[in-house]
Amino acid sequence: MKARLAPRALQALAILFLTACIPGRAGEDEEPGLELSVRRVKSAGVVATLAEVSGEMTRATAPQFSQVMDKLLERDVRDLIVSCAGIKRTEKEGLLALRQAAQAFAAQGGRIVFCNVSEQMRKDLKESNLDRELMMTQDVASALKTFAEPPKPSAKDERPPAAK
Repeated sequence: MKARLAPRALQALAILFLTACIPGRAGEDEEPGLELSVRRVKSAGVVATLAEVSGEMTRATAPQFSQVMDKLLERDVRDLIVSCAGIKRTEKEGLLALRQAAQAFAAQGGRIVFCNVSEQMRKDLKESNLDRELMMTQDVASALKTFAEPPKPSAKDERPPAAK
């Protein structure tokens, strides 16, 4: 069994990613890039990791978002809240990175809840049919409440065992 990430180690991870934020390109068509801030949150005995994302989820920034999600999984983070309040613009590749992160966490027995999703981002998710695949709540407090409930079994987990 892997050890849980200690709060100080998580803070160090957050600092690492904040200093390695993805800058935009210089020039007239400058892209703001992507910044992630990672910290622990707790409410009513429920503890989760909060990743606050700001900037743009685009083809250029999706790989870096995925790298941060992979690092969090390597650090044994299982309950993750992704606050999308600071996301200014999305592209298909950025939205797909959100789905890939949710799938990667599920494959490792974890869960991701996306919160503070703007109306425009919800519209983009709906147009991509990704709104059905991602768990979304209104805010961080609501997201924390979802972790108080046990994970719902997937369809394959609901099948009765085969007869011997």
